[in-house]
Amino acid sequence: MYLGVGLGSGVRTDYDMVHFRQAPPQCTHLTGLLDVFKNKLQCCITSPPVLVSVRFTYVLTEWPHTLWTQQPPDFDATLTEVGFSDLGKLPFGALSDPVSELHLSATWPCVTEDVLVDSDVYSDLDPGSAPLWTARLVTSSSQPCLLSEYLTDFIHVCRNNQSISQILGPDYTQDVDGEIAEFSSALDRLTEPSVPSLSSVVGRVRKGHKGARQFVSTQSGENSPIPTDILIPILNYLFPDAEGDDPNDPYPNTLTQVPEWLAPNGEVADHPLKSLLSNMKSSGVDGLVWRLAVVLCHVAHSLGGLPAAAHLWHEVILELRFRWEHAVLIPGVSSGVPDLASTILHQKFQMLNCCINRRKAREQSSSSKSSNEDGDDEDEFYECDEDMEEDEKSNGSRSSWDKPEGRIKRCAKLRLLKTNEPLYIPFTQEPAPMTEDRLEEHAGVLLRLGTDALGSQLRARMMSASLLSDMESFKAANPSAVLEDFVRWYSPRDWIEEEGSDPDQPPQGSLSTRMQIPGNMWREVWTNAKPVPARRQKRLFDDTREAEQVLHWLASLGPGSLCCNLLPTATHASLCRLAEERLLFDLPAPNSLPQPCHSSSLATVLDVITQRAVRLSRHPPDTNKYQELAEQIAEVEVCVARAQSVRHKILGDNAGTEESSQHLEKLVLRLLDSPEVSLEGGPRGPAALAIRKLFQQARKF
Repeated sequence: MYLGVGLGSGVRTDYDMVHFRQAPPQCTHLTGLLDVFKNKLQCCITSPPVLVSVRFTYVLTEWPHTLWTQQPPDFDATLTEVGFSDLGKLPFGALSDPVSELHLSATWPCVTEDVLVDSDVYSDLDPGSAPLWTARLVTSSSQPCLLSEYLTDFIHVCRNNQSISQILGPDYTQDVDGEIAEFSSALDRLTEPSVPSLSSVVGRVRKGHKGARQFVSTQSGENSPIPTDILIPILNYLFPDAEGDDPNDPYPNTLTQVPEWLAPNGEVADHPLKSLLSNMKSSGVDGLVWRLAVVLCHVAHSLGGLPAAAHLWHEVILELRFRWEHAVLIPGVSSGVPDLASTILHQKFQMLNCCINRRKAREQSSSSKSSNEDGDDEDEFYECDEDMEEDEKSNGSRSSWDKPEGRIKRCAKLRLLKTNEPLYIPFTQEPAPMTEDRLEEHAGVLLRLGTDALGSQLRARMMSASLLSDMESFKAANPSAVLEDFVRWYSPRDWIEEEGSDPDQPPQGSLSTRMQIPGNMWREVWTNAKPVPARRQKRLFDDTREAEQVLHWLASLGPGSLCCNLLPTATHASLCRLAEERLLFDLPAPNSLPQPCHSSSLATVLDVITQRAVRLSRHPPDTNKYQELAEQIAEVEVCVARAQSVRHKILGDNAGTEESSQHLEKLVLRLLDSPEVSLEGGPRGPAALAIRKLFQQARKF
């Protein structure tokens, strides 16, 4: 193919392009082309020497010695050979080689015709002697990558509004709440459901020596979305305490928002994502919610999609139900009351653990009470010290109905105002924990009561339940107490003590102004309070009712709603997986990604994406916005995959001196950042030698 362009004296001439099926003999070398060119000029006078630029381009499309090693995850191999370490981590990388071609060009730029000789018998145009060598990459425009595919399939499940029973059938989920009648089990033997539940083919669980479940027997569930031989190890991965004392994948002792490799020995490393990840409304790394999100990504992509997700969630609900009924704590959940900075699903698991702890404490208290029924000690909450024994002796004339109960210890040196007896701290009920949605519901009820007198009275009663309980406990522990004594212990700032009081006499003082307002709620509650110790009061926190509400809320979630609640955690896991790639710190950012500044690295762009993920995690999940975020994550993943491919090709078999390795590292970055790069040192530089080696090996192949 020949194309001519003439430039001179402000005139540009475009010559017609000529394409030959076979090149004419005189046009296969430079001398013949110069003759054709000069003949076309038809100049009568002697023309000056012609300036010639020559470029030879070699295209490499085969990579025989560097086959692309990225393979999609194989669940069979994962379960039988590797174990479940791969399931705890999202996959990363391109499914096929993102670099399709490598172009190497040898160029002689702007030399006169008498410098080069190229004829049909001799040629100076040896690529090894060309003064300029350049290289460029040709990459795939749309390259599928594992991490972005997993996240996209997860978002697709989020957009489904079907319930578990609609997906799997009502027969499959009829025993979720454990309300099947005895006669129905007999009918079930005659009419087995089309998709058997794991609980129907596996002996559910039995209590081990530490309260963990253990599978009794296994059978194959051929019609299940997830085969039983795969489902059981997944459940053991989510609930590792079921495996006994030495589980394969135990949960970490503490759950943090930052991965362990970012926080060695509990100290957060100097990483640009450390502060962003810690502010994300997600759940602890490698906790139950984290593992559930990662496993559901695997299930949605590789184990059957929506039906498999519904099947797994159904079995998780059965496991949670079993743990509540047998008072077995849920592993992989932060201890304490629900953490409002975490996702609502993690808060629900925390609430269920709170209910289990309260139930165990209540049952233990009941058993200890029954064992002490025949004893002489009527107060089981405290041990008498010497001061308390003296007080008991001095108050020996007190009637049995007025005897103090539920004391913990003396409150410093405080004494009761009327009798000058020591003031004791009572056992009180702990305040009822609440999840984020229950707090919003409670606040909404208070707002709907209105501002009239009746509404204000109802609101005060709802808010004073905990105060009434504490007052009754205080009265039981201090039978001779008055409201002022309770205020001195419960709210010291509302007691104004007079100066110069005799320490041996009852203190003199008065209540604060707000406590003396007519119709004060505290005085009204104190009047209605009876001396009842905490163990005999109506429970402020009904663990049975709260646990049933949590289990009902979880069972009402379809796989789509579940994945919506897990979206922030799945995104959190994806960002952590990206941050593990060290190439992010060196790679330039493509123009298609958000640019925080004119010259940004890919790591800086990842910070911008993480900031957006943090904002999205604090709002109701929007699948469209998360899809945009997944597309940006996909672009970052493609950039890293290309860099991995180029490094694998150029640096794989070219281990040399430290200086040459640095030149090759720079070459990789320049190839990814520029359309075409010149090779330092020409044909004899380390970069050219590495590329020539690729061509030589391809020729041998």
